[in-house]
Amino acid sequence: MERKKREEEEHKEKAEKLAVQTRAVREEQIKARDACEESIRELVARDKSKMKAKELIEVGQKLKEAEEMKRKVEKELNTQLESSVGKTRQVVAGEVFKTVRVVMGHMQPLDAKGRGELEGAVGKVNNLLRMKGLAEDKTPWVVTAEGGKGSWDDESYWEVKKVKEEVDPVEVCGEVGKVLVAVFGRTGDMLNVWVEDKKSVKLLAPAAPSKVARGRKGLAEAIQGENKEIRLAKRFPKLWGAARVTGFSFDVADNEEAKRVIRNGIMWEGHRRKVSYFEQGAPYRPAQKVAGTGGGVGFRYPQKPREQ
Repeated sequence: MERKKREEEEHKEKAEKLAVQTRAVREEQIKARDACEESIRELVARDKSKMKAKELIEVGQKLKEAEEMKRKVEKELNTQLESSVGKTRQVVAGEVFKTVRVVMGHMQPLDAKGRGELEGAVGKVNNLLRMKGLAEDKTPWVVTAEGGKGSWDDESYWEVKKVKEEVDPVEVCGEVGKVLVAVFGRTGDMLNVWVEDKKSVKLLAPAAPSKVARGRKGLAEAIQGENKEIRLAKRFPKLWGAARVTGFSFDVADNEEAKRVIRNGIMWEGHRRKVSYFEQGAPYRPAQKVAGTGGGVGFRYPQKPREQ
C-alpha cells in the first residue's frame, strides 16, 4: 500500500514538471508565431514601388518563408500534446490530469460473452462522456475497462482518465456511474458502482450458514444490521462454499478494522462467527446460483491482508 502511494506521488511530481516544460514550449511557440506575424506585417508594409527586381524577389522569398513558418507553428499550437506518466497521471496541453479507478459489480461472473460486451460498452461510455464534456466546455473524461479475474470475476474496472486534480473521486464515481447505468441499466447486469479503495481488506466467515436466501445487497444489509460497529467497504459480500454454501466473504474499510473483526468475530443470525483473512483462490458461490461447484479447497489464516 505504501509503495503504491509513493509511486503515485512520484507520478504526480513528474507530471507537474512535465507540465511546466510543456507550458514553456507552448510559450516559445506563441512567441515564434507572433514574430512571424510581425515579420509578415513589416514585409507587406515596405514600399515596393522603388525596389529593383532583385529586391522584390528577396522580399517575396522572405514573405513566403515567414508565412510557411507561421503555418508550421500554428499547426504545432493546434496539436494537443498528451503524455502519460505512469498509470495515474496525464499531461494534456500543459495541464496535469489524474486517473480515477471505478469498480462496477456485476450480477454474475463475466464469461467470454460478457467480456466481449464489456469492450463494446467502452465506446458507448466514452461517447456519452465526450458529449457531456463538450456540453460543459470541459476536457472530456476517457475510460478504459477490463474484467476482474479469479475471485473478482464478477467485477469490471473502469479507469477514468483526464480528471482534473481537484475533482473528488466520489464525484467522478457518481458521474461515471450515471453513464454506466445508461449503458448497462437495461441489461440487469449492473449490481453497484464504487471508487476503488486500495485500503479495503477482504475477510471470510467460513462457517456462517444462512437460513434465508439473500442477494448480495441483502447480505450486506443483514451483516451491517447485526454489526453496526463494523466499517464495511463498498464491495458487496458474496456467499461462500465448496460443495454447498457455508458462509460468506465481505470487505472491511482497512487492515486495522480487519484485525479488530478477526479478533472479535462477527454476529450472524444471532450467533458470533469466526472470521479470517480471505484466501485468494478460495471457492465461493454467487448469490444467484444454487448448484454445487465441487472440489472444495481449504482455507488458511494468513497474518497479512491479501493484495486486491
